Amino acid sequence: MLRFEGYDVKQAANGKIGVQLAREYLPDLVLSDIVMPEYDGYRVLLELRADPETALIPFIFLTAKADRKDWRYGSKSARTII
Repeated sequence: MLRFEGYDVKQAANGKIGVQLAREYLPDLVLSDIVMPEYDGYRVLLELRADPETALIPFIFLTAKADRKDWRYGSKSARTII
């Protein structure tokens, strides 16, 4: 959908590659699943927040995980990392 609207979209096969791409391209936004090979979405968020070059990139989790504990963990992680 984003490509159809004219956005330049980069995709990664796993979380580790996603972190590498984010560091290389410095995107305006990161959309990430939580369940991924190599690095899960929480680790991707931690890696990006730990790097001054990527720390302020807006980050959104898109996932099928619907348990309340998962939502709380992602929300808590985002607030405590920044």
